[in-house]
Amino acid sequence: MKKLFLSMACLFVALAMISCGGSAKQLTDKEILVKIYETMNGPEWKGSQGDNWLSEKPIGEWGGVQTDDSGRVISLRIQGDGIQGLIPAEIGGLTELEQLYIYSKEYTVSNVIPAEIGKLTKLKILGLSIYSESKKDKPVLPNLSTLVNLETIYLSGLHGAIPENIGQLGKLKIMQIEGFEGKIPESICELVNLEELILKSGTQPESAVPECIGKLSKLKTLNIDYSNGLAGGIKEVNAKFPESIWDLTNLDYL
Repeated sequence: MKKLFLSMACLFVALAMISCGGSAKQLTDKEILVKIYETMNGPEWKGSQGDNWLSEKPIGEWGGVQTDDSGRVISLRIQGDGIQGLIPAEIGGLTELEQLYIYSKEYTVSNVIPAEIGKLTKLKILGLSIYSESKKDKPVLPNLSTLVNLETIYLSGLHGAIPENIGQLGKLKIMQIEGFEGKIPESICELVNLEELILKSGTQPESAVPECIGKLSKLKTLNIDYSNGLAGGIKEVNAKFPESIWDLTNLDYL
């Protein structure tokens, strides 16, 4: 009898632990979209961007949303006037996303890029463009090392260094980063499938363009710009451009 009681007690504890462990409810794609709408000033979105959001129509008919045959979100584009605020961490639950574009023209709080974006491992295209008048509140470049299926990256209006582990994104074909700080990491030379590389910064460059850049033999476009878009703002470069540039025989634009 004592053994039976002990066994029942153990079973009760095990069931309780399972129940507690499973208590965190997994949000549906629709619930995540609602969270994004509420967090990023959805009621003020202008034009077609806000079409059908929070309506009873399928989420694939909401402005900027595309879904697959099973109703999962595979493409999300949020751009236009009125988009501002924090990108919610819940965005990491859109695990079937292949394309993500967020273009925020104005906002009143620091627009943090959540680490949960690293959970979107099926992403092939990532575009994040954040505009702010406040330099100190610009979001930091995220760690994207888990997004190994990325083929295109467009990042603008962020600050901070290009991640040292950027070379892990071996499928990248297009990389455009505007607003980075610091040096260009040598790991960029491991992106041997790159066809377009555009790096722009308004800050004084640190160290040289990596000599190994000549390994990017598929490059067709190479644009490294520290002028901040103004001829009068060009900084004095503190290193020579690498001679390995002559190895890039497929370049159409330099």
